[in-house]
Amino acid sequence: NDAPPCPSPPVKGRSTVTMIEPITATHTIDGSSTSPMDIQPLLRLMDICTCASAEKHTKVNCVTASVGDIVFEYMPTCGELLELTATPVYTAGRTSLDIGLNVVSEGDGGVRRFVCYASFTYVTTRDEDGNK
Repeated sequence: NDAPPCPSPPVKGRSTVTMIEPITATHTIDGSSTSPMDIQPLLRLMDICTCASAEKHTKVNCVTASVGDIVFEYMPTCGELLELTATPVYTAGRTSLDIGLNVVSEGDGGVRRFVCYASFTYVTTRDEDGNK
C-alpha cells in the first residue's frame, strides 16, 4: 500500500480525546455496504470529538466557532474503523482555543489510512467558575 504515513496529532495531554467509530451502511452515501462514507456523519463525528476535547480542557461548555480547511485524503468504507484523535493546540485569550484533529481509518488486516487533519476553533462565554 502506497498510502502516506499517518501524521501524529499534536502532543497528547490530559485533554486529548480519542473516539473509535465503526463505519456501517448508515454512514455511507447511499446506505450501501460498498459505498464510501458520507461527509455529513464524518463531519458530525469530527465536531463531537473536538468539542469533547475543548470541554475537557476548559471544563465548561464550548461552541464551535469555525473549522479550518479540510482535505480528505481517503474516504472510509463500510466495515472499517474510524479513529478520531483531538488535542488542544492553542489557547487564544480567555474564551477561545484551537483543537487539532487527526482522523485515521483502519480496515481489514489492520491497514491504517490517513483520512484527514482539521483544526476547529471553540469559544465559551463562561469561566472555570461558571460565571458569564
